[in-house]
Amino acid sequence: MALPRSLRPGFTLIELLVVVAIAALLMSLILGVATKIRAGARGVACRSQLRAVALDFIDFAEDRKQDRGKSNAMPRNQFHLHDFVNKTYRVEYFWPTGDRNRQKLDPSSEPLICPAGPAELSREGGRSRPCNDGAIGPKENVSVAFNRRLFYETRFFEGKRVAVEAKLNSDVLGHSEVPLAFDVDGSKAVRNAVTPYFSAPAVPGHDDVYDTGRFWFPQLRHGGKMNVVFIGGHALSTAQPLDEPGWDWKYQFGPTGKPSK
Repeated sequence: MALPRSLRPGFTLIELLVVVAIAALLMSLILGVATKIRAGARGVACRSQLRAVALDFIDFAEDRKQDRGKSNAMPRNQFHLHDFVNKTYRVEYFWPTGDRNRQKLDPSSEPLICPAGPAELSREGGRSRPCNDGAIGPKENVSVAFNRRLFYETRFFEGKRVAVEAKLNSDVLGHSEVPLAFDVDGSKAVRNAVTPYFSAPAVPGHDDVYDTGRFWFPQLRHGGKMNVVFIGGHALSTAQPLDEPGWDWKYQFGPTGKPSK
């Protein structure tokens, strides 16, 4: 004999709420794990891209026969860092022949777009505009910067600090613990009224043009950490980039082509 409708087994409202709560908890745990996995994968991809940039820099510094842009006219195998950056972004002298004067960058193939950072970047200006003149933008979306002390070093003239464009050569490769490129916050650079393509921290006790901290705008976008690649080609992740032992943030290359500190 069939039971009356009121006596048939079923879920009570409380049981249903418990099931929903458990399902929501499980979903949040799954999403949390998935988010961590995605973040970890992006961090690995970022470090891989940075290592590729460092290896390209090593080739650029060692190979006298390759195209170095305006640095080709420099003596004694010297070169400027900004020519390497221009080549990596493919702007100014390295602009692809015949391409239009504005191109949207592809995040999947651009080594200087962090996988966990802003992806919207374009190059413009053709062969007439270098990177540090705004060829890459919007500037707020720049996510990777190069060590500014390798771009402009500090010299002292008549007791005054002066920023002088560094003339690098292959000797720089002997300083493997010097940071080459790292995650940055382009929007903070814009707020500081500086270009986001190059960054350098103030180093306690070190007197140079960067001691105000204006040129330092790191981004800890990888689980509270930033990725840094070094001249030696290795990439590391840290939450305290200025406190890591052995990381040589104050290094600069002398204007005569000899390393100096």
